[in-house]
Amino acid sequence: MNTTIPRNWWKPEYGFFGQHYIQGDNSVHGYRPHRDQSLTERTKEEVDGIIHLCDIQSKMGKVHIYDLPCGYGRHSLELAKRGYKVTGLDINEIHLAEAEKLNVESRVTFLRHNMLDLLPSESTNVCINMFYSFGFFETDEENEQVLKNIYNGLRVGGMFLMHTDVNIPFVENGSYQFNETRNLSNNEKLIVTESYDPIRKRINGSWTISNVTKEYSVRVYSEQEFRDLCVKVGFKETFSYSGWKKEPYSPDSDLMIITARK
Repeated sequence: MNTTIPRNWWKPEYGFFGQHYIQGDNSVHGYRPHRDQSLTERTKEEVDGIIHLCDIQSKMGKVHIYDLPCGYGRHSLELAKRGYKVTGLDINEIHLAEAEKLNVESRVTFLRHNMLDLLPSESTNVCINMFYSFGFFETDEENEQVLKNIYNGLRVGGMFLMHTDVNIPFVENGSYQFNETRNLSNNEKLIVTESYDPIRKRINGSWTISNVTKEYSVRVYSEQEFRDLCVKVGFKETFSYSGWKKEPYSPDSDLMIITARK
């Protein structure tokens, strides 16, 4: 890991997640690759995709979904609106407090949870890991433990979905945008600066808002590498996509979505 980036950058006390992240996530022009979408529109498209790729269109009320990590709850809340039982899990109390503000009908159960720990004892049908949220930890063993925990928390036949906008071939061919400035909904600007470490397979980056900079470092996996990891921890079937409508995986895509069945 870049020695300037704190090992535990993901912990609440560092402050990348919390208000810094909530503020930076709400950009006026949307987030790559969908610049023309508002945050609300993007959330609805992603939830449509979760339902489609996990094949739960007709199972409202019969499906229990873990959203890990759930952040400030945008996917959890939209899934609950569609009739699914949802538990949102996150280590950050600021995110959870923001999610509870929006949870006006108490449709979602939000719990404080570290991804490195076992999931709650109740087994679940689906677990989602959205928006570049896998690989936060410094060692491959820790990241593998997260996947083991997800596997152990699923019922037999349950589905796991991992979604990221970091697709290694897309990064390596020079198509990935490492530096950008986004206009935020509160009239501030977010400056994103990133680099790729091909030896450790990590994206190292920072978000700067109002002269406050917070750094991060995420282990990124190739499509085959992540599918192999799923099989290693016990998943029976894996599937790879480049879009929410089951577009086949392509190394030329900026999106990578992988589902795995227990």
